[in-house]
Amino acid sequence: MAATITGRRIAKVVAAVVVAVAAGWTPVPAQAHSAPAQPLPTVPAPLADDWYTQWKNTTADPDAPVKETRPKLTWRSDQDVLWRGSNRTPEVIFADGLRPQGEKTPEDQRQYNWVSQVDRSTPETVFSGTSRDQSVAVDFGAWIYEVHAPWGIDQEASGTYTTMFGLYRGEQEITFPGGIKSRFIKDACPRDGGACQSNPNYDPSGADQPQDVAAVTIDWARLWPTQDAGALPWVSEEGTAWAVGTDTLNPFQGEDAFREGLKPRVGTAPWLGLFKEHVLNKPTPSVLEHGWEALAVGAAVPGFRAKSDAEELVSEAKAGGWVYQLLDTAHGFRTDLLNKPTKETAPAEPVELGYVGGVRGGLLLTACHYPQGSTVSDQCFKNPHPGTNATTNTHVVAPLDPVLAR
Repeated sequence: MAATITGRRIAKVVAAVVVAVAAGWTPVPAQAHSAPAQPLPTVPAPLADDWYTQWKNTTADPDAPVKETRPKLTWRSDQDVLWRGSNRTPEVIFADGLRPQGEKTPEDQRQYNWVSQVDRSTPETVFSGTSRDQSVAVDFGAWIYEVHAPWGIDQEASGTYTTMFGLYRGEQEITFPGGIKSRFIKDACPRDGGACQSNPNYDPSGADQPQDVAAVTIDWARLWPTQDAGALPWVSEEGTAWAVGTDTLNPFQGEDAFREGLKPRVGTAPWLGLFKEHVLNKPTPSVLEHGWEALAVGAAVPGFRAKSDAEELVSEAKAGGWVYQLLDTAHGFRTDLLNKPTKETAPAEPVELGYVGGVRGGLLLTACHYPQGSTVSDQCFKNPHPGTNATTNTHVVAPLDPVLAR
């Protein structure tokens, strides 16, 4: 339910909820439905096993749970009541259901990305958003609809808010591909008070698959990103990249990283962060308040094709950090594609990458340190034994002239 969340909501929500409760609008428990059945909708086949081999040859932590990498499409499993704010009237919604804006958009122009749906819902979208929190729905329309539908993509469980560095986390969105049929909508209450209206078509039974909930026909195979880590965008081509490390996020830095590898400090289920968009280009409120490192715990090691992006990110770290030039044979997930509308028509050149489990020491060519607030390195080291396939290398590190390193 993409929208700008600001302080203006507070007074608006309080006033609307007080009036609505006085008019008899109170949350009610969801009626029991049968548990969602398996299997889930079909998704594109994952990439060939080549990606996994390339990952094993790149990572500094081969035991990292790479196949649990998020964002990972996760269907909601509970039956809690959901809420939707809309300016469309009950007469329309009760007849047609909650239909996505892109219903009449040509198929090849539809937006199938459920991650970017949270950030910016477009006229081409195939999704309809709801929230677990009725106070969120108040901010989205004159009518508040009570929804009792199973399924829906759980954006919190899928890792979307983490990938976006906390953007819109408070919305608790459940996203429905293809919208929601009328029979899953119980009633509608005017936001500004007045009598609620019951839906005569309400009958929430018999939804064994997400397709049974959808109000319009969509191509389920085009949902993006998909459910398998192997189907996330992977960079199999060789190319120069620059990775970022800081003392907060990585236990070994500088010359120690040559020996031990550039590893994440936390070994939990990894996630891919949109560092360029939500830290560098448009810092989220959480980034501005807490700093990006505090929100990047558990993230795949960030990497960029442009050295300047890596330098800018590390300069904004709390105590500065390190930028590492990688060998061309280091491979990672292509993070910048997590915001594109579909899995097709990807730009030719990657911009941002994520290295799950980090990067083994032998794939680090150089390591340059940057003080906090500076994009100019103050010391650099060159790996004297690059290219080794061992996670740990034992050798003497040779200093590199900072001027030459740039």
